Amino acid sequence: MYSEIKSEFVKNELKKTAWKDREYIEDLIKIEELATGVWKGVIVFHWTNHFPRKYPQHWKAIWQELNPKEYKEWFDRVQKEEKRDKRQEARWKKEEKEELQQEKKEWQKMKEN
Repeated sequence: MYSEIKSEFVKNELKKTAWKDREYIEDLIKIEELATGVWKGVIVFHWTNHFPRKYPQHWKAIWQELNPKEYKEWFDRVQKEEKRDKRQEARWKKEEKEELQQEKKEWQKMKEN
Protein backbone atom coordinates (compact mmCIF):
# COMPACT_ATOMS: atom_id res chain seq x y z
CA MET A 1 0.00 0.00 0.00
CA TYR A 2 2.49 2.65 1.12
CA SER A 3 5.11 1.53 -1.40
CA GLU A 4 2.58 2.28 -4.15
CA ILE A 5 2.28 5.98 -3.35
CA LYS A 6 2.55 7.87 -6.62
CA SER A 7 2.66 11.59 -5.85
CA GLU A 8 5.53 13.49 -4.33
CA PHE A 9 2.97 15.37 -2.27
CA VAL A 10 1.78 12.22 -0.46
CA LYS A 11 5.34 10.90 -0.12
CA ASN A 12 6.32 14.14 1.60
CA GLU A 13 3.25 14.04 3.85
CA LEU A 14 4.07 10.47 4.89
CA LYS A 15 7.57 11.58 5.94
CA LYS A 16 5.99 14.14 8.29
CA THR A 17 3.27 11.87 9.69
CA ALA A 18 3.43 9.57 12.72
CA TRP A 19 2.35 5.93 12.39
CA LYS A 20 -0.58 6.54 14.76
CA ASP A 21 -1.91 9.08 12.25
CA ARG A 22 -1.66 6.73 9.26
CA GLU A 23 -5.39 7.07 8.51
CA TYR A 24 -4.57 10.55 7.20
CA ILE A 25 -2.07 9.08 4.73
CA GLU A 26 -4.55 6.35 3.78
CA ASP A 27 -7.07 9.07 2.92
CA LEU A 28 -4.48 10.80 0.75
CA ILE A 29 -3.77 7.49 -0.99
CA LYS A 30 -7.49 7.19 -1.73
CA ILE A 31 -7.36 10.64 -3.30
CA GLU A 32 -4.44 9.46 -5.44
CA GLU A 33 -6.43 6.41 -6.47
CA LEU A 34 -9.36 8.61 -7.45
CA ALA A 35 -7.07 10.86 -9.46
CA THR A 36 -5.60 7.90 -11.32
CA GLY A 37 -8.91 6.15 -11.96
CA VAL A 38 -8.38 3.12 -9.71
CA TRP A 39 -11.83 3.41 -8.13
CA LYS A 40 -15.16 3.08 -9.94
CA GLY A 41 -18.78 3.09 -8.89
CA VAL A 42 -20.71 4.59 -6.02
CA ILE A 43 -17.70 5.02 -3.76
CA VAL A 44 -16.27 7.53 -6.24
CA PHE A 45 -19.35 9.73 -5.82
CA HIS A 46 -19.02 9.58 -2.04
CA TRP A 47 -15.30 10.28 -1.98
CA THR A 48 -15.46 13.11 -4.51
CA ASN A 49 -17.92 14.82 -2.20
CA HIS A 50 -16.13 13.96 1.05
CA PHE A 51 -12.40 14.40 0.44
CA PRO A 52 -12.40 17.83 -1.25
CA ARG A 53 -14.20 19.21 1.80
CA LYS A 54 -12.01 17.41 4.32
CA TYR A 55 -8.68 18.06 2.56
CA PRO A 56 -9.17 20.89 0.04
CA GLN A 57 -5.49 21.82 -0.42
CA HIS A 58 -4.40 18.19 -0.44
CA TRP A 59 -7.09 17.30 -2.99
CA LYS A 60 -5.89 20.07 -5.28
CA ALA A 61 -2.19 19.26 -4.90
CA ILE A 62 -2.60 15.54 -5.56
CA TRP A 63 -4.94 15.95 -8.52
CA GLN A 64 -2.81 18.69 -10.10
CA GLU A 65 0.25 16.50 -9.78
CA LEU A 66 -1.30 13.25 -11.04
CA ASN A 67 -4.13 14.32 -13.32
CA PRO A 68 -4.27 18.08 -13.96
CA LYS A 69 -6.67 17.84 -16.90
CA GLU A 70 -9.29 15.91 -14.90
CA TYR A 71 -8.76 18.26 -11.94
CA LYS A 72 -9.57 21.27 -14.11
CA GLU A 73 -12.69 19.56 -15.46
CA TRP A 74 -13.77 18.63 -11.93
CA PHE A 75 -13.05 22.13 -10.61
CA ASP A 76 -14.96 23.80 -13.46
CA ARG A 77 -17.93 21.48 -12.87
CA VAL A 78 -17.93 22.21 -9.13
CA GLN A 79 -17.77 25.95 -9.78
CA LYS A 80 -20.70 25.70 -12.18
CA GLU A 81 -22.71 23.64 -9.67
CA GLU A 82 -21.99 26.12 -6.88
CA LYS A 83 -23.17 29.03 -9.04
CA ARG A 84 -26.32 27.07 -9.94
CA ASP A 85 -26.95 26.28 -6.27
CA LYS A 86 -26.54 29.94 -5.29
CA ARG A 87 -29.00 31.02 -7.97
CA GLN A 88 -31.47 28.38 -6.79
CA GLU A 89 -31.04 29.46 -3.19
CA ALA A 90 -31.70 33.09 -4.19
CA ARG A 91 -34.85 32.03 -6.07
CA TRP A 92 -36.09 30.07 -3.05
CA LYS A 93 -35.48 33.01 -0.74
CA LYS A 94 -37.29 35.34 -3.11
CA GLU A 95 -40.25 32.95 -3.37
CA GLU A 96 -40.34 32.54 0.40
CA LYS A 97 -40.34 36.31 0.87
CA GLU A 98 -43.14 36.73 -1.67
CA GLU A 99 -45.20 33.99 0.00
CA LEU A 100 -44.71 35.61 3.38
CA GLN A 101 -45.82 38.98 2.00
CA GLN A 102 -48.91 37.35 0.48
CA GLU A 103 -49.73 35.61 3.74
CA LYS A 104 -49.33 38.89 5.62
CA LYS A 105 -51.77 40.60 3.21
CA GLU A 106 -54.25 37.79 3.73
CA TRP A 107 -53.79 38.08 7.48
CA GLN A 108 -54.44 41.80 7.38
CA LYS A 109 -57.49 41.32 5.15
CA MET A 110 -58.94 38.76 7.55
CA LYS A 111 -58.30 41.08 10.50
CA GLU A 112 -60.29 43.82 8.78
CA ASN A 113 -63.31 41.58 8.21
